[in-house]
Amino acid sequence: WKATVLRKCTNSLLMLVIFVSVVLGSTDTFYVWLPLAVAISNVLANLPNWLIPPGFLPAVNNALMVFQKLDLLWQGSDLRENRSEATKMLMIRTTESAVLDVERALARAMPMPEGLEDDDDMKEASSKIMTPSG
Repeated sequence: WKATVLRKCTNSLLMLVIFVSVVLGSTDTFYVWLPLAVAISNVLANLPNWLIPPGFLPAVNNALMVFQKLDLLWQGSDLRENRSEATKMLMIRTTESAVLDVERALARAMPMPEGLEDDDDMKEASSKIMTPSG
């Protein structure tokens, strides 16, 4: 939500600066201030790109997709399966993995190499979520 609020604020400021530059450009005495207004609008337009890491929004979208698939898996299974220990561990590990990916993207950290993840349950959980059930 921080990215959305930041983007809304910068877009509002950008529109204000563009409006001021149009007003200044329409008068004969203040046309000298146009380059300054254009520079400020350029900085405001690029501010979210500088503050938010480039991989953050795709990581959030992937996490939302994983949560949606977990919800579909939960809704599509019966009560006994939902209360089983395996489903509980699947939900916990998958949620922790998605949150960890988002936090790594926000912190601009490198992902863990594939060889270090030797947890068979995590691989099974991710394959169960990513494969469509028929």
